[in-house]
Parts: sequence; structure tokens; C-alpha cells
Amino acid sequence: MSGYRDGMPFQFRRASPQDLTVLVSLDHLAVTPERRSWIQEALDRQVVMLCAVGAEACAYGVLENTFFGHAFVSLVYVTPSWRRQGAGMALLAQLCGVASTPKVFSSTNLSNAPMHALFRRTGWEVSGLLQHLDEGDPEVVYVRLGR
Repeated sequence: MSGYRDGMPFQFRRASPQDLTVLVSLDHLAVTPERRSWIQEALDRQVVMLCAVGAEACAYGVLENTFFGHAFVSLVYVTPSWRRQGAGMALLAQLCGVASTPKVFSSTNLSNAPMHALFRRTGWEVSGLLQHLDEGDPEVVYVRLGR
């Protein structure tokens, strides 16, 4: 799935370590050293997909092969000004399209209603529940079957 905003398509490319400043500017959580370091490590491992419209970056995602031999989307982040405009949906579709396994997993906290809605809209199924990662806010695991 591509996607459009104001008649312009979402474009995707693998992010490189030189994109750290761009990703940090998108992600309001990147003010913490832990998040910034996590982003840098993901960039170094070449597992980050950047989403843009024209020259403007609007979202990024991290796709790893770390979940029991399956692809795992460990992060989808859409900058606030681009939310509810199709960027998350297009990014998830792109990540699934380039995944190395037919089954793709992801997860989100039970409290993250927007992400649950995105998973439902894009055909993901609940696969399980993990307790004790974030106390009081279980992690819901999702799976996208097939391509």
C-alpha cells in the first residue's frame, strides 16, 4: 500500500546512521538518552525504514528478525502532525512487504488505543498477551499472517 497526502505519495527508504538527526527531530521521545541510543543502534543495524512525503520526513519504523525466527516490527512512530493521515498504515504495509518472513509480529501496550486501531484496520490479529514488561500495562502481541 502506498498512501497519499495532498496528492503526494508516501515514499520509503532504508534509513542510515546519517539520518539520526532527522529521526530525533520526528520523535518526541528521543529527548531521552535511552531512546536516542536505541535509535542509533537500530540505524547502525540497518533496520530502520523512513517514510516521507516529498522532502518532509513524517514517520519511521523498525523491522527486525528477532522474534523466534520471524520478522518483528519493534516500532512504528508517526510524528504528531502526520497522525491519522495514512502514514502509519502505509509504513506498516511497507514493513510487511519487505519482511523476510511471511508472518510478521509486533506488539503494543494495552493502553495504546491508536496502535490497536491501526493493527485492526490493517488486518493484524491478536496473538497473545505479555505481562510484566511495563507493570500495570500488559503488552499485546499481534501477528500479520501472509503477505
